[in-house]
Amino acid sequence: NRLDISVCCGIATGMCDIGQRTLEGAAVDRAREVSAAAAFAEVFVTDTVMSLVSGSGLLFLPKSSSADSEIAAFTLVESS
Repeated sequence: NRLDISVCCGIATGMCDIGQRTLEGAAVDRAREVSAAAAFAEVFVTDTVMSLVSGSGLLFLPKSSSADSEIAAFTLVESS
């Protein structure tokens, strides 16, 4: 938080179609849904992203306020 700004973010992965000025497809739609679920200073990822970065040192915490089990909030684990 060195810049003293708060953002929210949603991260998904998958196939998408690249247009001249747009990205379209299920992965883009899913990223939009995940981003909409995040509040300021939160980063949410899908379970697919969580699986792809396993072993990276990131700790994933499930989002408890949603019935959607594919959304997870994550925080970085500090290494000692």
